[in-house]
Amino acid sequence: MEFLDTQIISYKYKGNKDLFAGDINGRWISSIVALEFLGIMIKGQNRAKMYPVKIKGIHLGIMVNLEHKKRGFELGKNCTDKLVIDFNGEFNSSVIYSNEAISHLINEKDLDTLLLFAQLSLDKE
Repeated sequence: MEFLDTQIISYKYKGNKDLFAGDINGRWISSIVALEFLGIMIKGQNRAKMYPVKIKGIHLGIMVNLEHKKRGFELGKNCTDKLVIDFNGEFNSSVIYSNEAISHLINEKDLDTLLLFAQLSLDKE
């Protein structure tokens, strides 16, 4: 199993054959690479632009939450996985959201759910 780095994914996405002309089919990306490439985490903050969760199709709980959506509401934040890295007080703790969820959605090719969270989370203004 061969994992690809964020730069390789970026070069392939941009079609930059000078820096990477290889094939990415059959190779894997880690959830951290996916979060970085998709720009989901907000740099320097323990927040994300969206909080995808592992669901298949439209989920009743999400529809109920959408009816009560208000400014500042972060869909999925309380339902998704999170990884807390605690540096024992030497540095601020770091929180990474949706690690498992993003892996699940990508590996299961559940792009509909990923796009649903992107549309609902990024169109706040």
